[in-house]
Amino acid sequence: KDNKLSLILASTKNCGVCTSIEPRVEYLVNKYPNINYKHIFIDSMIKASGEFTIFTVPTIIMFAQGKEVHRESRFIDFQNLELEISRWYDYLFN
Repeated sequence: KDNKLSLILASTKNCGVCTSIEPRVEYLVNKYPNINYKHIFIDSMIKASGEFTIFTVPTIIMFAQGKEVHRESRFIDFQNLELEISRWYDYLFN
């Protein structure tokens, strides 16, 4: 959360949609080397779901300088997600 740009993918171990989008999320964050990326499983980290107010999975949350700046849940629009990542990445690192 304290890094300049962080992205969290929250899922559960038995979420098929989460499993299918994980490679796409990883591909996307690998295009931006300064992003701190974490994949958390909220079924084994109950506190995290409360701390980040996660009610459904998959949920992607992006933080810029410790503040939440973007969130998508259930249906992830990867085009929009990449646009948001790119915009914040350019702002913080260029």
